[in-house]
Amino acid sequence: MLNYIELVEWENRRGALQDINIKELLESSNTIGVYIYEKDGKVVYANNTAAKIFGYDDKKDFIGKTFLVHIKDKQVDAIKAAIKRRLKGEVFPAEYFYVTLKIKGGGYRFVEAFAYTIKYKEKFAGLVIFVDRTKEKSLEKLYRGLSEINQLIIKTNSEDELIKRACDVLVNKVDYPLVGVGRIDKNNLDVKIIYVKYKLKEVETILDSLSLTVDRNKSCGKGTLSEAFIDKRVAYRDDVFEDPNLECWHGYYKKLNLRSVCSIPAIKNGEVKYIFFIADTLKGSFSQENIELLEEFKEDISYALDNIELEKKAKILERAISVSHDWALITDSKGIISYANKTVENISGYKLKEIIGKRPSIFKSGYHSERFYEELWGT
Repeated sequence: MLNYIELVEWENRRGALQDINIKELLESSNTIGVYIYEKDGKVVYANNTAAKIFGYDDKKDFIGKTFLVHIKDKQVDAIKAAIKRRLKGEVFPAEYFYVTLKIKGGGYRFVEAFAYTIKYKEKFAGLVIFVDRTKEKSLEKLYRGLSEINQLIIKTNSEDELIKRACDVLVNKVDYPLVGVGRIDKNNLDVKIIYVKYKLKEVETILDSLSLTVDRNKSCGKGTLSEAFIDKRVAYRDDVFEDPNLECWHGYYKKLNLRSVCSIPAIKNGEVKYIFFIADTLKGSFSQENIELLEEFKEDISYALDNIELEKKAKILERAISVSHDWALITDSKGIISYANKTVENISGYKLKEIIGKRPSIFKSGYHSERFYEELWGT
């Protein structure tokens, strides 16, 4: 029994919560994690939600461990200093925004925490109440990542560079541990990996052994890759080990400690040309909000692929026209000259700066009838 402790000190002074069993309230919460620690950060009490956020199956596995091993290095020293003050009896509150937790088994979570000094079994101890903010943090990073990718789309005119740099952004800025992209072979529906960006060193040892396909008639072709290819939409799994269709990949997922995956089709000229593959060490990484943003990523990349192709064709056409020995003149719908090649300048004797912005009537010789010009403009 937590016996109200100082957790509700100010409410107790007012008598507002005197009839509430605080322990039952905390034990039943599915969203709020609570634990009490003593010397060296050793956990002496925790609810199940706290244990699960730290990556343990049950609170019994979490109690007795030191929570400090789960704190990212840069934040450990400040938290150790606060622990020493609390265990000496100094009473003070502390709020922590986005503490980074290293999860048991691998991966990270971001939590927002409140800590306070209490007495537990007649000893000074620390109480921590926290909420998992991983989804909010990942959405924040994904927004920033998409913003950078949109800048790439504006500035990049190389298909290969766009694909690679988009993968880099998803790993370096959004923090996904593994992002790859494959090209679809139309003949046999195999997927050839063309680029992989990752934070997991183990990836290097298994890349060459991978055989990817979007052919659903094959045993390893019934996952998110084939769904993204066939449906032309983002496909994902919150827990790869709960899907029997992914059984042939379970060995790889275990080696890399991956729990959730997502495949994103990149469409060019109406057909899926590439598929981006994202994997995370956390279960349930791809919430509805994430998927909506990744659908936006799909649309942006697909638009860029079509646009790059159009720009290439336009540049080729522009080059061909500019060096042509034939007269080439372009006007807008009102008949105002917007482009003329060098041949127009050579034949007419006008300089280009004298031609652009004028009407073609400047070339009128007076040797043709009005009917000739009517037929010309009609055409």
